[in-house]
Formats: sequence, structure tokens, C-alpha cells
Amino acid sequence: MIDDKKKQYLFISLIMMAVILLILLIYSIYYGYKLVKPYDDKMYPNVYIENVDISNVKLNEVENKISVIEEKYQTKKVIFKSNTKSYEYTLKDLGVGIDKNTLYKEIKNYHKSLSYSKRILMINRKKKKVFSYYTTYKKSDIETFVEKLKIAVDMNSSDGKIFMDEGRNLHYQEAESSFYLDKEKTLQNILNYIDNGMRDDSVEL
Repeated sequence: MIDDKKKQYLFISLIMMAVILLILLIYSIYYGYKLVKPYDDKMYPNVYIENVDISNVKLNEVENKISVIEEKYQTKKVIFKSNTKSYEYTLKDLGVGIDKNTLYKEIKNYHKSLSYSKRILMINRKKKKVFSYYTTYKKSDIETFVEKLKIAVDMNSSDGKIFMDEGRNLHYQEAESSFYLDKEKTLQNILNYIDNGMRDDSVEL
């Protein structure tokens, strides 16, 4: 009789534990669903492209965000120095940008490939996920830029001279040395500058 009561008590206890576990399982699934569902069509928290936060950006807006990042990237100034003068251009003038398609595919594939558990961890944790972009350019664009640069920088030598302005003030204009751009060497300097990560702000002509 006692053994039957013990068995009955144990059976009821097991049923109660099973019910509690089932409730916890249902709640965790519901909680996870509610947590993950809003991110079906937008980026997870703490996702960056370099130092730009793209958390909560909608997936269909990520490409636009990358284009904005490229526009800012292309405003970087590059100083071209001859033996007497300096000329300022931007990366956009050179035709240098970022590989937008590869970056977008990488971000999109990452978002889709996360498992359910990793999605929950991604939302709850503070750990960053950082994507890097790659510089892209066409050699033909750089060659075209060098052609335009040659027109801008080539100059004949001139002697120093005194001249009078409209107010009849005398000024001295210093002599200038002739400078003719070596297109091949300058092209190679620019390509080396880009391929080495553009660490400096200037390129020697």
C-alpha cells in the first residue's frame, strides 16, 4: 500500500515536472520568436561597417547605407607634390571607391546564415560584428586621371621679373623651374599608394 502511494506520488511529481518543463519550453520558444521576429527584415544590434553603426537598418536600405559610406570615403584628400607645387584631389577624382557589391553580399549572407540560437545571442549580447570594405579602382581610370594631371602640372620655366599691378604697386614674381610630368612613374606611384592602404596623405609626382 505504501509502495503504491510512493509510486503515485512519484508519478504525479514527474507529471508536474514535465508540465513545468513544457511551459518553460513553450515560453522560451515564444520569447525567442518575439525577440527574433522584428529582425527578419533588419540588421541585428551591434553590427558595424568599419566604425559606422548599421544596427536596426532595414535590409533593403543597407545598399543605400553602403553608398553613403562610399561617398564619405571618397572625400579623402590626396596631395600630389611636384618639386615646387602641391595639387589637391579626392579619391573620387581618382576613381577610387569601395567594393560595394561584395560588401553587401557578405552582410546579406551573414544575416541569413545565423542559426536561431545565434540570432538570440546576437540580440542579447553586446559583442560587435564588424564588416570591413575593400578599396576598388580601375587602372584605366587612374591612367585617365594622370593624363588630366599632366595638363594641370606641366609648366615651362620662367625668369624672375618685376611687375606693376593696377594700383601701380611694384611686385616681384619669382622664377619658376620647368616641370613635365612623367606619366609612367607617376601612375606607378599612385597605384603603389592605393595598394599600400593610402597611409600617407601625399603622392610624389
